[in-house]
Amino acid sequence: MSYGSTLGNKGMTSRRQLRLCVIETEDGPATIRLSELSVAGAVAQANARPPIGSEVVIHHEIAGSIAAIISEHSLHGFSLSFQPGTQSVNFAMTAIASDMTVCS
Repeated sequence: MSYGSTLGNKGMTSRRQLRLCVIETEDGPATIRLSELSVAGAVAQANARPPIGSEVVIHHEIAGSIAAIISEHSLHGFSLSFQPGTQSVNFAMTAIASDMTVCS
């Protein structure tokens, strides 16, 4: 799944590819896709549902790793909260930039 938007009048579309990530939970690793991402947290698409309040670590192929807390469950996954700061800014910006492609 990806989100698109038109870039100017050139008819190009920007799409964010939802790269697979791994979270480490107390029950072991699980594969997720980050469908939303900001410096405050993320929304993950996943079959796994770690308990709300669980501390996890997200591993992104390019952005590295960041600690998070499971804050909410949803139909297709869960929400994660990050400790705001330089690490969360770097993680979010790097992950978003690495997931972007331009299609003509």
